[in-house]
Amino acid sequence: MDHPRLTTRRSAFAAAAHIAALGIASRALAEPTPDEEPSSNGRAEPPGFADLIDFIPHDLRSHIANEWAQVDYSPFLKAALASLGTLGGVLRVPGGTFNLAQTIVVPPRVRIIGAGRATSVFKIAHDGDGFRSEASANAFTPVNIGLAHLGLVCKDNRASGGAGFRDRGGTYVDLHDILVSGFRYGCVLDQSEIVSVDLCQFEYSRDTAIWLVNGPDQTPGAQTTFTNRISVSRCQINQADGFGIIDDGGRAHSFRDNNFNGCRLGHLRLAGYGEYVVDGNYFEESAGPPITVSNRTVRGRNVQRPNSVVIIGNLIIAQAGRPSIVFEGATAVAIMGNTFVGKQAPSINGMNTVESLASDGNAVQNDAGLFEGTRAIRHQRSGELAIDRFERLRLATFPSGARRTLRIAMPDARPGDMSLISFEPVLPLRIFMPVAEMGNVAIELENTGSTSVMALDVLVRVKLMKV
Repeated sequence: MDHPRLTTRRSAFAAAAHIAALGIASRALAEPTPDEEPSSNGRAEPPGFADLIDFIPHDLRSHIANEWAQVDYSPFLKAALASLGTLGGVLRVPGGTFNLAQTIVVPPRVRIIGAGRATSVFKIAHDGDGFRSEASANAFTPVNIGLAHLGLVCKDNRASGGAGFRDRGGTYVDLHDILVSGFRYGCVLDQSEIVSVDLCQFEYSRDTAIWLVNGPDQTPGAQTTFTNRISVSRCQINQADGFGIIDDGGRAHSFRDNNFNGCRLGHLRLAGYGEYVVDGNYFEESAGPPITVSNRTVRGRNVQRPNSVVIIGNLIIAQAGRPSIVFEGATAVAIMGNTFVGKQAPSINGMNTVESLASDGNAVQNDAGLFEGTRAIRHQRSGELAIDRFERLRLATFPSGARRTLRIAMPDARPGDMSLISFEPVLPLRIFMPVAEMGNVAIELENTGSTSVMALDVLVRVKLMKV
């Protein structure tokens, strides 16, 4: 007989083959490498496998095809999960609709896998969380759980005070191809680490679709250093009464290739110290600004301002008279390659709260321009001090052949400094090389056309570089 510690690989492959035969994603069960020892949780045997249908009495199985049936499947689901034991494993959920009158706690090392988010649907018929994973606060606890190809639907979102899925303190959490509809919160990740939320759909949340909690706003005494390495990608986030995503800080958070639509207060709210990447998303109109970057959590707690925010390659559409992005405090911001659509208000507000900005390659379809604010923005890089100043001016009428000098106040400017200048909208004038003076940057403008250029309002951006 083989030693139990040497059977892991063969048994795991056998379980994986069994899952594949039933049409379940093979990634649901990790395959150890040939020389892999049992994991740190002490597992010496392969994970188990269970099918929910085997735990439902025969006389009730026909009811899963009836979405209006009143059967409570909570006891059967709990029994199926318990059958996996402390070693965990995979629970298969067949197609059907399953009413749940109790919160389901997902044990460590368990993956619950359905036949599709519109096919295997859990209807939550109570006022709490649908599914929950709980570990100790302020600790690193590998829970290794996953939900895939399932629908989590609250029967009455106005009665729900819970979340479709909630994790507290867990590490290694995977949500894939999940529909979450009608809860107060779609998903709450409170001190969660190494989390992937991918190809999910969140809709009709009474408050927020996804809340990344960093600190004591949900769990008293929770510290701010455990909500780390979280990715939300390829998700559809619709019609939240509050925000689409609230992120109250942490390390290495990314939001990529998502679509946001109709969230009332805004689509994405970032707050607190941490690194954020917002890449390739489509932000449709919302009543509030699509993106807010702040130094206060959604509950009003003062926190350190975000210290690295990269907003790149997004399409951001704002309602008329509203900005696309509002800054309330941030450091080291890069805004590059985005398309901003709006009118009657600049696309980006609050630049006077930002320290260190890089902005390049953005397409602006907005009659009010890109930036609001006139305060200088300083950034240091590779021994070079660069100062950006944004100034709104009204240029008087330029008769044909007229030449004038425009001076922009730059207290740090000294003769010999390098400077660059740009105008929004682009001026139909000849613009000479700007020259740094003591406390100013001077720009010569000339109308070389045959007709006058009428007076217009412009946003001037001056970049002063001091090496």
